Amino acid sequence: RLGCDEDPGGAAGYDEVKGSVDWRRQSLTDRGVRRPADQSEVEASGSGAVVVDCRWLLHRKHTGRVKARMMARQVKHTVDDMDTFAATATTTGARLLLGLAAWRNAEASECGRGELIVSFGDVKTAFLHAALPSSQHVFLKPPGTEPERLWRALKALYGLRQAPRLFQEHLAAAIGRSGRSRLKVEPMVLTR
Repeated sequence: RLGCDEDPGGAAGYDEVKGSVDWRRQSLTDRGVRRPADQSEVEASGSGAVVVDCRWLLHRKHTGRVKARMMARQVKHTVDDMDTFAATATTTGARLLLGLAAWRNAEASECGRGELIVSFGDVKTAFLHAALPSSQHVFLKPPGTEPERLWRALKALYGLRQAPRLFQEHLAAAIGRSGRSRLKVEPMVLTR
């Protein structure tokens, strides 16, 4: 039996963990997150190739179901020029947005115009939507439970240092296609 974090239902049994890992493995393949690779591909990529260790993170949901997530374990050992910055929403930006919406809605009710709607959200499997640039050669060394010895990462994966920035760029581009743009002083606030 394997332990899970946030353990409301006790330790997870082998079949429960195996079922969750098998489902997630297939999901990663279906989403095009990774593909099998071999050592010759790493060598052909030259000095720009990065091999990152991975592991399965098990988490018991409040429903009692065990959820498996593949985590890359990319640790920064040296100083390099890889930009990992990704803006985060600030409380000031959220308060400004809510205040602006309240002011506009009060004004709209006096004039009979439509109300301004503010929405906040969370994206499930967020990082798995952002593709890795073709110039980056990231290879994943899967846990010992996997039949392949090496995977080529095709999309951002939890634990890769550049994953938050890549997802933020992907999200901004997707929202930008709908006519919205990011504020320069608060990049997580988008306007039309």
